[in-house]
Amino acid sequence: MHPVDEEYIKEWLVLRPFFPHDLQKNFLVDEDGEAHVNPKEGDIVVTAQGDALTWKRYQSPQSVVDLLDAVGNVEYATAYAFCTLKSKICF
Repeated sequence: MHPVDEEYIKEWLVLRPFFPHDLQKNFLVDEDGEAHVNPKEGDIVVTAQGDALTWKRYQSPQSVVDLLDAVGNVEYATAYAFCTLKSKICF
């Protein structure tokens, strides 16, 4: 958990990269879909091709997330980025 500084979220869990042939599988079906996922650092997801991908912590050194830094310089790829927000204010 990292406090939000200057109104920007800088700390994420990233799962990367997925390629078009990987997207034949719903990686989050065991979590009941994207709306219910709650990954932890180090959790592993297996792609349709049998490759193991790990949720890794990414902390941006600036006010934006550099996807090349977070995901890598890969073409035709998809990634998940996840964070949890806690607030003292009820929305």
